[in-house]
Amino acid sequence: MQLYPKPNARHRIEHCAMVNEELLSKVKRFGIVPISNPVFLYEFGDGYVENYGEESANRMFTCKSFIDRGIIAAGASDCPITCSDPLMGMHLAVNRETKSGRVINPEERVTPMEALRMFTYNGACASNEEDIKGSIEVGKLADLVVLDGDFTEVEPAGIKDMKVDLTILDGKIVYKNDGRRVPV
Repeated sequence: MQLYPKPNARHRIEHCAMVNEELLSKVKRFGIVPISNPVFLYEFGDGYVENYGEESANRMFTCKSFIDRGIIAAGASDCPITCSDPLMGMHLAVNRETKSGRVINPEERVTPMEALRMFTYNGACASNEEDIKGSIEVGKLADLVVLDGDFTEVEPAGIKDMKVDLTILDGKIVYKNDGRRVPV
């Protein structure tokens, strides 16, 4: 980074999967944005425990450790390798469960609001675009969804079951809960 300085560069680690204290310290020190894929725990978590052992699996996709250290960590899906549903990604950041229902390292669970931030504002930060998207503010792109319930009040196990009632892109409604795509 010092050999080739770039003002406002924001370095990222895609698939920042298995971390330890040393890596967490370096990520923090260098201002790196880790991109976590919590949905991998669901898709592959049982295999991680079987093949790498529980101790190693416990250090995978450690969203809470990032947040607790003040690291801006973004959430992602890695679609088409896993499902593209951001609600499922947030659900898994909050619940950390595998397909079999096994919970991997519950201390690394984040709150629903922390998960929402990972998949919105922090994602915008990862691409150096937080000045135009990632939060609902005057002057920013009006890209948002309206859900069928209060994301902050739903039981953590129910996040994945929430439905999108409305999708707005650039201030225009492009999807309604009846499933019709609205011409843009």
